Amino acid sequence: SDRSIQKGFETVNWPGRFELLHKNPYLIIDAAHNFDSSKRLVETIQELFPQKKVTIIFGASEDKDIPGMMQNFVKIANRIILTKSIHPRAAKPEVIQQVLPALSCDTIIIEDVQQALEYTLEHAKKDDIILACGSVFIAAAIRESWFEKFAEKNTQ
Repeated sequence: SDRSIQKGFETVNWPGRFELLHKNPYLIIDAAHNFDSSKRLVETIQELFPQKKVTIIFGASEDKDIPGMMQNFVKIANRIILTKSIHPRAAKPEVIQQVLPALSCDTIIIEDVQQALEYTLEHAKKDDIILACGSVFIAAAIRESWFEKFAEKNTQ
């Protein structure tokens, strides 16, 4: 029934899909890994955080539409940290950097995902927004790293 569907959406928990791990700064993970999902993610960020720029931790599989995703993400980014998951199909950050559109934001390569998160958290201000995206593997790695290393130190 329509009510059952509505109740399901109200109670669903889908880790890695616009999952808020922390506030102050905001740390959001999303498994957006194609043009359409990255476009929807950008629209959601713009709706929830109008006029705010985001630090993005990005990594993707080499067979994905990286230029298309980046075309969307540069609309909200003030900095993009390029990283790489341990998955065998993960694109090298240097390759991702070569296909980026002309950027109006900083780009940094930190190949290790946990180090990328550490760097980003160290340089974040309390009201910043950090978005980890580009692949299911990046979302999972950031989530795992957060709960293993940072969650207890950074209570909301």
